[in-house]
Amino acid sequence: MLNQNKSLADTTGHIVEYSSKKCIGVHGGRTDNLAPIVLWDCVNHPDQIWTFHDDTSTLTNKSGKCIGVYGGLTKDLTALVLTDCNGNLDQSWYFSVPSPAIVFNAKSYDKGLDQVIGADGGLSENGTALVIADYNAAPDQLWSFQP
Repeated sequence: MLNQNKSLADTTGHIVEYSSKKCIGVHGGRTDNLAPIVLWDCVNHPDQIWTFHDDTSTLTNKSGKCIGVYGGLTKDLTALVLTDCNGNLDQSWYFSVPSPAIVFNAKSYDKGLDQVIGADGGLSENGTALVIADYNAAPDQLWSFQP
């Protein structure tokens, strides 16, 4: 089990993939429900600025919507989407710190293993879909939070 780190509670900034230095964003800067969460060059666009809310364990962007798992599923490689914040477990995240990067873990995983945000197929091209993945410390699963 990965250890929880509360030092970034209620912090706003970019979530940057450790090896590619690309940001988590919303495809096309969209704000509609079910818009895909993707990896993209960091361009300081509002869709790339996230706030971690410690009281609700949610990640929201400037639209006020949350990162959630499509369909509320916890199946490996299920896509992440932007959605209205509703308190469902698929929107619940916490920070964990395996040195030197920050990893995001879904609390909703029910098999006793950590799941994290990762890039589909481990890719790092702009527009690569982000998914929930079983943690294996791959580079696409390691993130830094840059306020």
